[in-house]
Amino acid sequence: VTQPAAGVRILQALVSEWAFVVLSSRAIEGSAMKTDEVREVRRTESDESPQLLQVSESCSSLSNCEDPLPSSPKPSHRTSRKGGAIAVARRRFSRQSSLSWGHKPHPILGLSCLLFALPVPFFWRECHPYTALLLAGVTLSSYASDHQFTGLESYAHSIDRFLAPITLGFCLKSVYTLFGFRWMTTSLLPIACLVLSGMNSKRGNYSAFVLWHSLWHILGVGSILVCFLMNKNSSVSCKV
Repeated sequence: VTQPAAGVRILQALVSEWAFVVLSSRAIEGSAMKTDEVREVRRTESDESPQLLQVSESCSSLSNCEDPLPSSPKPSHRTSRKGGAIAVARRRFSRQSSLSWGHKPHPILGLSCLLFALPVPFFWRECHPYTALLLAGVTLSSYASDHQFTGLESYAHSIDRFLAPITLGFCLKSVYTLFGFRWMTTSLLPIACLVLSGMNSKRGNYSAFVLWHSLWHILGVGSILVCFLMNKNSSVSCKV
């Protein structure tokens, strides 16, 4: 009876030993597989890290990194020039006065505006009616802009800014046609006074502006009258 029982115990011991060995081997294989997986993940990460570093370095410069948000398009050169021209035109024909000191009319400047009416009959007689009509119009617009509504908001400023350069151009053309280039150059001194009056207007110098702008009117009209008086023998009356 004792021998079979001893055999059974031996068999149980062998089975238990075999089961322990199998389980131990499987546990070792599982840990080895996990170790291999960890190594593979680490290897993959090490392979991808240079690429990530290269991407981060390329994105550090604005030229290589795409902006996720659409940026506003930069205006083209033609668009900026067009916008600048529109802004200049708006300022040119604005009702606002360009004088910073407000409404301060000066009698000398106001009287000098009326001088523009003096050359009207001379140009009319010499068959230059457009120049004569423009001078008559600028007489009224300059008086309204430079004296009556000076420093105030008024359409007189818009009209005067429109008429004044056109009238100047017609006067130069008429003087050149009637008397030649040499007599046309007498307008350089009045134009210099106009430039100085504009500079003092921007500086806010009221007294200097009144002086130079009045001289612009006085010398401008005076140069035209001198041209007619010095060349009255060569002038031809207009026959309508």
